[in-house]
Amino acid sequence: MRNWIANWSMFLASIRQHGRFTRLLRLAALGLAALLVSCRLFGPTPTPDPKSMAADIHFSIAVSLSAVGKTQLSLAVENTASRRFPGDEQFNGTLEIRETSQDQVRGSAELKELPPLEPGEKQTLMEWAGQLDPGNYQVTWGGPDYEPDIVQFQIP
Repeated sequence: MRNWIANWSMFLASIRQHGRFTRLLRLAALGLAALLVSCRLFGPTPTPDPKSMAADIHFSIAVSLSAVGKTQLSLAVENTASRRFPGDEQFNGTLEIRETSQDQVRGSAELKELPPLEPGEKQTLMEWAGQLDPGNYQVTWGGPDYEPDIVQFQIP
């Protein structure tokens, strides 16, 4: 064992004397630095926090009334940003149909998460159909950290 250590020490001393060790060490350091820089430049882009993109996520409600008095609601979400929306697993969004003159909730639904959306993509996430009594209604669709869409309509 001592022979091996002594031989190794002599080997390192001879390399240092000829300057090869220093050049080798410099080349290794440059190579490592280049590798680290390329990983940072070409590595994966960090996923944005969904809440930071809340202003770019828009909710919309389409209301239609059939000839037989059936009300249909189509609830959509759109990414108006120039970057991908990663989705939001803690969205906890709600749909609420409220009869405004009596301030009564006539229908509601929950949506736990928002899906990922590409830039400019719009998806219909929920549809509702039902019979509502004549009156004035307000539909609210959105989530706690997002600007909701509110639509008012009347059933004669």
